Amino acid sequence: MPYRRKLAALQERLARALPRSDSFLRNALTLATGTTVAQIITLAALPVLTRLYTPSDFGLLAAFTVLSTIISTVACLGYEPAIVLPKRNATALCLWVLCIQAGLLVTAISSIVFTIWPAEISELAGNAGLADVLQLVPLIVFSWSVSVATTQWCTRHRQFSAVSVSNVANRSTAVVSQISFGVLPSFAGSLSLIAGFVLGSLAGMGLLLRHFRHTLQSRLWRGVRFSRVLALVYYYRDYPGYGLSSNLIGAMVRALPVFSLGYFFSPAAVGHFALANQLVAAPVQLVTNSIVDVFFERAKRAHKDGDLAAVTARIYGLLISFLMTPLALLSIAAPELISLLLGDEWVQTGIYIRWLAIWFFSLSAITPLFRIFLVLNRQKELAVINVISLVVSTAMLLVGGLYGDATESIILFCIGSALVRTGEALRVMNITGNRMRLVAELPIKELMKSLPLILPMLVAQFITDHALIISGLFLLLLGIFGATRLKSIIAAAG
Repeated sequence: MPYRRKLAALQERLARALPRSDSFLRNALTLATGTTVAQIITLAALPVLTRLYTPSDFGLLAAFTVLSTIISTVACLGYEPAIVLPKRNATALCLWVLCIQAGLLVTAISSIVFTIWPAEISELAGNAGLADVLQLVPLIVFSWSVSVATTQWCTRHRQFSAVSVSNVANRSTAVVSQISFGVLPSFAGSLSLIAGFVLGSLAGMGLLLRHFRHTLQSRLWRGVRFSRVLALVYYYRDYPGYGLSSNLIGAMVRALPVFSLGYFFSPAAVGHFALANQLVAAPVQLVTNSIVDVFFERAKRAHKDGDLAAVTARIYGLLISFLMTPLALLSIAAPELISLLLGDEWVQTGIYIRWLAIWFFSLSAITPLFRIFLVLNRQKELAVINVISLVVSTAMLLVGGLYGDATESIILFCIGSALVRTGEALRVMNITGNRMRLVAELPIKELMKSLPLILPMLVAQFITDHALIISGLFLLLLGIFGATRLKSIIAAAG
């Protein structure tokens, strides 16, 4: 495939710029390249998509996506992280087969449920339009179960380029489909957005399976037997227990704002939040999505070598260094930037971004480190942490929904979630043998380094609200960060 060869060439050129000894950064860069290309495709298409579709259309897509995500979280019954752990590839393949079988079961059950109770489920989700598209959810559930299991297989073998290419295929297929459907009057509307999302998921799954088929040694299939798969169900029983519940609760926490805004306010409010969430997630995922799987493999080795504390502190500092300045600049400039790029109809999206940046900073600086609980076999503790997060998030959104407006609801949610994540960061440092004060020390040090870039943005906000000036300054300061700080961050990480 031409784009795959070009992507591989780009990854190789970038990798040569890194220290040869640092395999972690090289692996993370391989994933980051694909994620970057995928996010560029998404962001480049947004000015077109926001003029083809309404906030309500994006609201229905968001409700469909989070419902699919919640169900997809249980599709592999929580066994997918275990694929990385066994010493023998034959055992890992049995776990992969277990995940696919579980995915088929969950897909069948969800299809039956959505056929029998579409109206009731749509009402609970706060969006009546869901009833017309619920039958597409099982397709997402199945493609996710296959994709996540195969991604873990690729992670086990450090075949990160396959995951990178899959991300690009997913987003490019989705965007091309959504634009193509949107320009046709008979297809325009929320169904076109959802259809493109489904096609993108299937395309990403297909590329991963193609790589899996070409790289898997055929002799390994001889070791796949029902009795062996059944034995692994029991051996890794903690994963569908506390591990699965933790993942499910985490997915519910991320879905709460969508369901809450739809229930208390309107689909348009959901659409503004969904787009804001996507725009903030775009730069953040360039870092966290590329690091999380690589960190799991590195943390597993570090635990055996007695070096887990140093690795954890290093990655935590690396995440903060990458995230703080861009998110701070985005938070300040968001309303004007969105008005200029997407139109005045989407200014509310920029207001949401201002507060979501706080949530994403706290979320993304600590979430990749949650793999520590799996490495240390502390799934029960992770489940308790996620329950606390769910309770606090629900309480904040209920208060905002009952006594405030949509913006106040999001503000309360972001502040409450940030406080919970700070507590979680303290616990991660504690169990890995680090000083707990690192949770405050590292962000404060990074803030001091970032002030020369953040202060001009704040001053400009007080002086003018001209969208072009604010947006231009944002891009200039972001470029300065990339030119001056990124090199030192990567050098320190290496």
